[in-house]
Amino acid sequence: MATKSTQNLSPVAAALGSVFPSSVSLVEQAIADAQAFQAAGEISAAIEKWRALAILVEGTDDTLAARAWFQAGLLLSEVGKDTDAVAAYDNAIRLRLGDAAVYLHRGKAKNALAQYEAALADLEQALSLDASVSAAYSARGIAKSGLGQHEAALADHGVALRLSPQCAEMYANRGFSKMLQGDDAAALADFDAALRLNPMMPEAYHHRGYLKFFLSQSEAALSDFDAAIRLDPRNAVSYTNRGLTKESLGQRDAALADYEEAIRVEPELAHPYTHRARVKIREGRDAEARVDLERALKLACAAGDETHQSYVADWLEQLDEPMEANP
Repeated sequence: MATKSTQNLSPVAAALGSVFPSSVSLVEQAIADAQAFQAAGEISAAIEKWRALAILVEGTDDTLAARAWFQAGLLLSEVGKDTDAVAAYDNAIRLRLGDAAVYLHRGKAKNALAQYEAALADLEQALSLDASVSAAYSARGIAKSGLGQHEAALADHGVALRLSPQCAEMYANRGFSKMLQGDDAAALADFDAALRLNPMMPEAYHHRGYLKFFLSQSEAALSDFDAAIRLDPRNAVSYTNRGLTKESLGQRDAALADYEEAIRVEPELAHPYTHRARVKIREGRDAEARVDLERALKLACAAGDETHQSYVADWLEQLDEPMEANP
């Protein structure tokens, strides 16, 4: 049987595969490959397949292109690349994928980026298209909490839990909202409820660990971060927060190792560079610390994180003070 080679294909088409049987279209093979990578847990490869497929078919089959962008967005959100996920969902919506799911997931990604006004608009749109989606009420509750609309947020979480009373995500989301409101005891109870329903939920362990750390329950927090990382070893924020917890327990070397792992997992995140720099300053490694702080400042500026920019700038000023005193 004759075969097609990539010799005359565009670079995008070539990226979808090298050699296909003539009885199988390039598009069909691309979909099969993307699904196979996804099933095998090879998420980066699956994302690239879906992206390449979307680019290949746009203009000839915009419905398929939109679905491919949507699939890429779901996987990008799964690995914590929420900015890229939003861009993928934008493309899906641009190509007229107008169902509730795409607005729901874009809203959830914007929540993860603390873009609460934009998230709220997406979640309102999702609910206008399908008012029965409990996850949309739950995510809207998070957006409202982020905007300080606490009573309205709790009402949304109440609707979500009435629609899905055995859903761990609904409890975890309400716990996150209560944490934003400063209701620590109620937030812990919701995280506990989420984990009783689903003990394999890394985000619930992570948020419960974060809350316990700030309640000075460092040993308990460490156990929760261990569980979160065991279930989701790609989450750089979990490594960072576990590092902070280890620092609070005097485990400086172990904390440094966690900050370094966070940087390996997500090199564009500012916080682990800052925390690694702080440890290096305490070890007298000021020159290395300066490199980390300058990198952190650049990343915080790129992310628009003014609070972290100020924190990093203060550390850089402290490094400069001895130099000014002893020219």
